[in-house]
Amino acid sequence: MRVFWAFWVGLFIVLPTADAGRTYYRKVSLHNVLQSSDAVFVVEKAKLFVTTKDISITPKGKKPDPAKYPPFQARTFHYKVIRQLYPYPPKGRRARLIGKKIKVLPASQGLWLRMHQLYYLENTRKSPIIRDYRSATSGKAWGQKRHIIFVRKLEERWGLTLSGAYETLDRLAAIKAALHKLHAPSRAVSPEPPPSTR
Repeated sequence: MRVFWAFWVGLFIVLPTADAGRTYYRKVSLHNVLQSSDAVFVVEKAKLFVTTKDISITPKGKKPDPAKYPPFQARTFHYKVIRQLYPYPPKGRRARLIGKKIKVLPASQGLWLRMHQLYYLENTRKSPIIRDYRSATSGKAWGQKRHIIFVRKLEERWGLTLSGAYETLDRLAAIKAALHKLHAPSRAVSPEPPPSTR
């Protein structure tokens, strides 16, 4: 499998049958999500924001049967990079990202694929623990055309660093301050003023 399918932001735990299949979230701080990220971008959603692709789980030697082996629906998010907050200044290939489109995968897509396979191929339910970033404003970011995302590099694509790895532009100053504190004394954070939210 490619690297991005191994990009799991979570783990499995074994629980009594009554609790099997539940999802548990472990809260992660802004400091932790920044520490785990390869880049932080201000982005704008593309007109076609989400695309999907069916991933077959049919075992080798078996005939495809959507009822018995339903395909896993993988998602990809499409953005245009408006500004790079970290690392700064942009260098090499990353310098050419400004104004360009990028593809971003959900943080725990590999985990959900594995759970899908376990359920339909082995009749097994697992309870994952997902690392999750949440703040008073992060929940609003997903519904906004422009927002901030925290990502990790996955071959030719990017992946959200963990579940909920996005923020509103209202938090831009706080994120820049946290990046300065985390990476001081290096000048790794964009010094430019916040972009227009229009």
